[in-house]
Amino acid sequence: MTDTGDPTALRRALAGELRRLRNAAGLTIKQVAEALEFSQSKVSRMETAQVGASPHDVSALAKLYGCDQEQRDRLMRLARDARAAWATGWWHAYVDVPSARSKYIVLEMAADRDPLLRGAAGSWAAADPRLRPGGHPGDVPAPSPAPG
Repeated sequence: MTDTGDPTALRRALAGELRRLRNAAGLTIKQVAEALEFSQSKVSRMETAQVGASPHDVSALAKLYGCDQEQRDRLMRLARDARAAWATGWWHAYVDVPSARSKYIVLEMAADRDPLLRGAAGSWAAADPRLRPGGHPGDVPAPSPAPG
């Protein structure tokens, strides 16, 4: 597992480990959900890093998967680190950005690390001044001049 301090990387590392452990235990998402009284959606979203897994949920999952104390402690530490990193992420400086735009900020961050994402995220940010450095949520792009 990795510990980069990056909230997304930590969440994904935990998600991958939870999926690996479930598969190793020979359990389906449905079986896990029924055993822990979670929804199947919750289990799936934790395993795909769409939502963070709370330390409490990770403890219950680790116990169900038959993890030893060392594995459980490692998973709990990863869950706590991911939660702490998410709570102090760089985007907190942009709390005034409407939530509909915040997903593009996260894509921009990912695009800085992944060349495959640079084109899609970068072109959107370039087109919308609200996502440029110093941009403000109230900034509205100027209308394009009429052809002719």
